[in-house]
This record gives sequence, C-alpha cells and structure tokens, in this order.
Amino acid sequence: MYAAMLIYFLYTEFPIQSSDLSDSKRNILKRVKRSFQLSRELNGKFIIVCMWFLLIISFFIPLVLQGICVSPFSDKYGFYWLEVRRVSTTFTRYFEIEKVCPPGPPCHIYASLGEDTATAVFINMHTAKGTRDITIRYDEESYYNQHGEFRYSVTPTTFDFQGVESLGERDVHSAYIEHLKPNTLYHMSVYYGTEAQKSFKYKTLPGKDQEVKIAMGGDVGSNYTVEYMYDQVAKHHPDVLIIGGDAAYDDGINACYYSWDLFLWFFEKLDKQVGRIVPFIISIGNHDIGYNALALPKLELNNNGPMFHLFFPQHTSNGKNKVPVMADRKAYFYHIVGNSLQVSLDSGYLSPFEGEQLEWLTSVSEKFKDLPKMANFHVPIYPACFKPAHDDARPINLAKEHWIPIFEKYRYMSVFENHVHIYKRTKPLIQGKPAENGILYLGDGTWGIQPKDRKSVV
Repeated sequence: MYAAMLIYFLYTEFPIQSSDLSDSKRNILKRVKRSFQLSRELNGKFIIVCMWFLLIISFFIPLVLQGICVSPFSDKYGFYWLEVRRVSTTFTRYFEIEKVCPPGPPCHIYASLGEDTATAVFINMHTAKGTRDITIRYDEESYYNQHGEFRYSVTPTTFDFQGVESLGERDVHSAYIEHLKPNTLYHMSVYYGTEAQKSFKYKTLPGKDQEVKIAMGGDVGSNYTVEYMYDQVAKHHPDVLIIGGDAAYDDGINACYYSWDLFLWFFEKLDKQVGRIVPFIISIGNHDIGYNALALPKLELNNNGPMFHLFFPQHTSNGKNKVPVMADRKAYFYHIVGNSLQVSLDSGYLSPFEGEQLEWLTSVSEKFKDLPKMANFHVPIYPACFKPAHDDARPINLAKEHWIPIFEKYRYMSVFENHVHIYKRTKPLIQGKPAENGILYLGDGTWGIQPKDRKSVV
C-alpha cells in the first residue's frame, strides 16, 4: 500500500509525458492510481487506527521494558522465564515493590568483616536518600544493661548510591568499629542527630584458642529453599557466614538492586532467630559482577557499584576511619578467624590468577605461615562434574598452575569451592592425588540453588 502511495505521489508531482510511456507501463500507473483511490476511500479509518496503534506501541514497549532485570533463582517479583529466572522491569516493579528505603530508620543493618574479626567489624546501613548526621553508639551489653547508656560512638562513611530507580534509591553507610573485646556481645544503636532510630546486638568473633562456628556455602539466590536453609543454619548460632560467590544474582546490573534487598531480608530474618547480627564474608562470583571468569573487564568502582563492592567493605584501608573508598576496594582479602587464616580469592573476574593477586596470596600465606589456613573462592579447581562442551577449563587450569603450589607449600587445610551447584567433598589431595595430610576440597555451591543434574562426573 505504501509503495503504491509513493508511486502515485511521484506520478502526480513529476508527471511523465504519455509519449514516454509504453502502453503496459501506462496501464500499471492507472492501476496504481486506482488502488490508492480505493484504499483511501475504503480503508482511511483503518489506516488511522493502524497509525495510532503503532504510535502507542512505540511508546509503550520502551516504557514497559525500561530497567529490565533478569534475576535467576528468585521466587519474587516479575514473571517467570526459562523456569529458573524471573524478569522484572521498572514498570512491573512499580506495582510490586514498595520504596525500599523510605524516610525513617535504616532499611538494612548488617555486618561485614575486615582482617581482624575478633576486635573489629564493619557495620553497614542503608537509609533513605539524603540521610545524614548519623552516629552509631555502642557498648558492651553487660555495661549497657547496668547503666543504660553508651560510652562509645562512631560516625559512618556515607556513599551516595547512584544510577538506580526511585524505588531502590538509598544511601549506603559503613563504619569500622575497632578496639572491641573478642567473643563479646555489644549493644549498638543508630542515631540521627540526637534521636535513636534502631538498636541491635553484635557479637565479636572468638579470639585465639576459642571455638568458632562457621556456616559456609555459595550460590545463594533468593527463594524459599534459601529461607529454609537459613532456618537450619540459625539453629547452630554461627559466629560468621562465609558465602563463596553468587550471593544475590544481580549480575552487576543496578536495575537488579532488589536482588540484594531480598538477600539481606532473608539474612536479617536469620539474625532475628539468632538474636544478634551475624557478619558476612563474601567472595566474588560471576553473578556478582556480571562477567564470566577471565573476562577481566576494566570496571570503574564508584558509587554506582558494583553493589558487591559498594555494599560489603571487606578489608581496611590506610585512611583515618579505615573504610576503603570504592576505587580502592579489592575482590580478594583475608581475615583472621579465631586461630586460623581465611583467604577469599577472585577466580579471574576482576583480577588475574597470576600477577598482583598471586603475589598478595604468597605474601599473606608467608606472613601467617604458622596459622591453620583455609581458602574460599567461586570456580572450583576440582569440580564434582565437568562438561567440556559447557564448562570453561581455563580458570581451572590457571588455578591449578598458580594457586595449588601456594596452598600445598603453606599447608592449607581446606579449600571451599562453589559455582557448579553440586555437593562435593574430595579426599585429601596433593597434586591432584589422594595423600595423607593433603588438602580437602569442599563445595560446589548449593546454598539455595537446586543442584544440577549432571552425569559427567570426573
């Protein structure tokens, strides 16, 4: 129809002499002219309806698809796609999610750890945008119960979380509290100015020669299986939770901010069951950053994220308050947990296996060579299952080449691996073979994810 209209327009605006046309061409133009006249007479209203329909669709589709988030292994928000994924957009979330951090008390309070876990902690909070004049007042629970007041306070560092829709906008605040006593329960309260907003309890990790309870896993997500797992973990009253990557499955997309909210809400339920905040140690996985191993993107860490870095400071800086700025945050770090060294590594997502990370691993292992040592990271060196057509062997081979010699030289006791979504426990291994006093490799990441049905066992 549009072709006929164009031909008719050209014919009427730039007429051709009849002598220039053959009879057949003249007849074609007559038919085109007649077709256009009939179209205009019979289908004028239909054309107008189509034009309005196309106009509405061109406006509606971008509106509906704006801020798209594909969230694997979630039971909330959006609609199902490909069985294990939920898709949401800014449009659909408007009808499902209330403003996460409205004015008032913090919408999230949780703890992460630096190098010293027995006498220091990062307390992290999310608040409404523009919330300032915040202090955390704290004291030993026994002193607070006796005197009803706090002797100590700290001012958190504020990070203005940017690039997120209005429902998810917030400020992120992190405070490093040190000079605490090991294995001690503290009463803490968040103040805006002189007004108390929210109180909670935190227990420092045990010190040397004291028993430490660690709950460890990876590939978490946000579904009802995860909630059941939290209920089981809470019964054991752990001192620390170690997550080996793929915690919230946001894939580094700011539109998926609510994945972290779901993750934190589930863990805050665990905190209520335990009666105190249980701190996190989280290593990086592909779904925390949005890239596969060895992609090594040149990401700029800033207040836009990635949320893995912004929400969880996990090592101290040389600054006055020891909260690292975003540009300085690493994806590998260590913690002294009880009388042991716990190392979290980057399986080639932001840092290569060799180079700076390897030098750091060697240095830390040497510095604490007399301590029992454990490592956790995402991609397993000895996966329970491996399919060459699906799985990438490169990070496995690089870890074997660069990391295993360090693990074996410094006699690491165990290595916690994830990513494959299968439960596994190896025999003690040296150079890949069973050996007395070898390293135990555990995994492979099924905290809340349904185990994969794989038959290619190696």
